[in-house]
Amino acid sequence: MGSASTLDRCTCFSDASWFGSGPNSLLELLSRTSSELSERHSKAEEHGLEQMALFLVDGRNDLMSIGEEGGRAHSELRDLFRAIVQNRLLSKAYRLLPTDSDCAPPSCILRVLQCTRLFLRDQRFVKELVTIDGSVSALGKKYEDYASLLFAESNGEPSTGGREKLCFEILSEIASIFKKLASDRTACPWHLLVDCDAHRTSIALISVQEPSLLASALMTLSSISSRSEESAAIIGQLGCVDRLLIILREYDSAFQHLASALLQSICKVKEIRRKTQNTGGVYITLGLLSRKTPAAALESFLCLFRCLLSERSAVAEALSNGAVPILLAMLMPISTSCMNATDPRICDPAVTCLICSVLSKLAAEDEGALQIRRCGGVYLLGRLLTDTHALRVRKRWENIFQSMFEIQTHAFRALRFVFSAECNRKMFKCIFPADLYESFIDVGNYQHDVEKYRHLAHDWCEMTSELVHNSLSALEDTNLNHGNHHSGSQRIINGYIVTEIIGAGAFGCVHRVFKTRSITSQYAMKELDPGVEKLIFGESPDEITASVGRVAMEVQIFSQLDHPNIVKYYESFKEGGRLYIIMVRSCIIY
Repeated sequence: MGSASTLDRCTCFSDASWFGSGPNSLLELLSRTSSELSERHSKAEEHGLEQMALFLVDGRNDLMSIGEEGGRAHSELRDLFRAIVQNRLLSKAYRLLPTDSDCAPPSCILRVLQCTRLFLRDQRFVKELVTIDGSVSALGKKYEDYASLLFAESNGEPSTGGREKLCFEILSEIASIFKKLASDRTACPWHLLVDCDAHRTSIALISVQEPSLLASALMTLSSISSRSEESAAIIGQLGCVDRLLIILREYDSAFQHLASALLQSICKVKEIRRKTQNTGGVYITLGLLSRKTPAAALESFLCLFRCLLSERSAVAEALSNGAVPILLAMLMPISTSCMNATDPRICDPAVTCLICSVLSKLAAEDEGALQIRRCGGVYLLGRLLTDTHALRVRKRWENIFQSMFEIQTHAFRALRFVFSAECNRKMFKCIFPADLYESFIDVGNYQHDVEKYRHLAHDWCEMTSELVHNSLSALEDTNLNHGNHHSGSQRIINGYIVTEIIGAGAFGCVHRVFKTRSITSQYAMKELDPGVEKLIFGESPDEITASVGRVAMEVQIFSQLDHPNIVKYYESFKEGGRLYIIMVRSCIIY
């Protein structure tokens, strides 16, 4: 075959038709070693690979529709793929580093890898790749080599002769290939990826700043570690916990989500879970919990947090850092009326179920159950039951039936764990009808299996609206009798969740509070109302203004004092006509 005819036939790729002369011409070129190709042939091959990549992008649906026994079509695609892998990726020229004079041109390597990645979007070609001896290990070596080049260049070592951009693109393609291989649990066994050290290279790459590389490395590691406890232990023992926690602290929600998913997988191993807790995992994860977080990321954070709470010491740490009010704040209704389709509790049912699940973990300790009751948790969990019942009665949408049922099941479990603490049982007596209350008790204390609560949710669904309304009234009465705010809504003042009154004095009441987004400690909030405390602040507007000024001056002086025997000032502000002074936890008397 002359070079002119070869080149001419390769241009047939431009018509996006796979089954003409173009693929055969490319296959002829790929069947030769790269050293046998003239410059013209090399350009023809590069052009053919480029056209093939375009087809694989534009014609993905056509590619996926070709059957396993698709005759000529499938045979041509398989032959092309095998030629790319065996005659290019596995060849000596393609294995060498770009610093070697005998290395294939980086642009050719890039085209070959791009086509390989695009082929692998079809699982049949993942299986094909795995059957080719040495293919995965060769990719693993190339992954390591190009990652080493990246780090060498970042450390100021000699560059690859102006080809840094191409080398970076090559590394990105290899990282994407391993991301795909790791995600295919059926076609690619995880030990193949570990045997070629792809996991070690990915661990190294989670320290880079480049978004696509970081994302690919995190997803590869997460997929490998999720395969089994053995694979999770292998990943976790490579010392990635500290770096993942930095990502959770400092990166945006997309990368936090990926890091959280990886941590969740490796924290199934007890030693890694303890390592994560000891390096601030509970503290950091708790600080990420907010309904303002995108639902998918929040779901991942809650799963990680629940996993960490498998350790009793982690539960104690979470309770001391305000986990209960932070979680309950996410269960607060958006209005005093019934739940509607915009309520985040129903918009993200998986998140709501996870919040209930985490509360159950915390309530397994008496201190956690007590905090849930004191923060109005019984009311808020009860509102989940009454609101979801009302929504189902009003809408009767089949697509929300299962979601509502799951929320109710998880809410019942959380309530039953709170009830298991003896100090909380009295307030439950009037909440449920007698038959349901009896079934509620019969479940038993601290039963983690959620299946044991489904019959309670089923019975609740069958209750009449009148009985549910009676339960809501009982919840509201109980809530008021225990000193919580009306309608179960915790007060949030200037970013502080107000829980219980812990003292009172001449200048007003002192509340225990938590910050909604910062969990460094608990605080004491002194609340002063100039309009009520007339003996202190005076009656006329001028007298009140002067008194407020004196208090503000005293607060400023107070803020400058630092002594172990003086309650430490944190901040002060004015809101709704009232003055508030925040003091650190050391002043709180238990």
